[in-house]
Amino acid sequence: MLLKKRVLLAILAFVLLGLVACRGAVETHDPETRLQERIDGYIQARQNADLIALQSFYLNPGKARIGNIKYLSSEISEISLSKEGKKAQVKLKNSMQVMGFTFKETPQNINFTWERGDWYLLLDNKPSTPFADATNNSKKNPQDANVEKK
Repeated sequence: MLLKKRVLLAILAFVLLGLVACRGAVETHDPETRLQERIDGYIQARQNADLIALQSFYLNPGKARIGNIKYLSSEISEISLSKEGKKAQVKLKNSMQVMGFTFKETPQNINFTWERGDWYLLLDNKPSTPFADATNNSKKNPQDANVEKK
């Protein structure tokens, strides 16, 4: 009988200890506070050129890139939230090195969206070069051109 009580007490202690340990993980954040944390994390991962850490900021981790730019520092100049609180535009001032040249206070706009309970970076679907056609006709089949003429 005494052994059963001790076993039950030990199990109860482990359950309570587990609940206390998980309390921090369940704690909810205010979306604006969480956005600030995500921006700071993104800036730090980018400065460290840490691809693994950068991937956690994208809904599609395969879109994360490091590239040839070395970010020396970044400063948040403005954060704008949408009325619904589901989208945010962040204006940064970056100091960076590209091909041996240093650029200071270079402006950059990045967009975040609130998805799956956290803030993620949105990618622009703009053409990658000024020469790219916005309608993206390059994917059309040559036979389609004949159909369009008729």
